[in-house]
This record gives sequence, C-alpha cells and structure tokens, in this order.
Amino acid sequence: EHGLVLDLTLAGRAYSATFLPEVALEQLWTRAETVQHLVRKAGVQEHISDALLRRIRLTRYRSSKFALAYREYATLSAAGTLFA
Repeated sequence: EHGLVLDLTLAGRAYSATFLPEVALEQLWTRAETVQHLVRKAGVQEHISDALLRRIRLTRYRSSKFALAYREYATLSAAGTLFA
C-alpha cells in the first residue's frame, strides 16, 4: 500500500495534496480517479486536461499504522520515546 503526494504549480501558484495509502483502496478508485481527486483536494478548480496532468509531480510513499491504548500513548509520550 502506497500513499501519494501531489505537487503542481499553475500560474505561479503551488498546489499540494496527499492521500494516505488506504484512501484509494477504500473508495475503490482507479489510478486515474485517484489523481483527479488529489488535484481537486489540492484546490485546483480548472479543467483537468492532459496538459495539466503532465505538469503534476507525484511522490509515492509507504506508511505504517499502529494502534495503542491512550495509556500506552501517554506513557511513551511522557518518556519522549513515542517516535524513537
């Protein structure tokens, strides 16, 4: 599972958006639909043309999901080892 970060500059304005890995899977989107939704999430209002799509920079990343009880979170956070 990979997340995506979209970066795009149009008319001197920078746009950026990200989806966590599970978003596209949960929504049952194709790759093309995922990119279109990222463009809209970034705030781009113009028509999503082939020319616009060629200007997009996509970065794929992996993430990990962890679950812990609040008590565990508080203990690790207080000890400064939460993200160690």
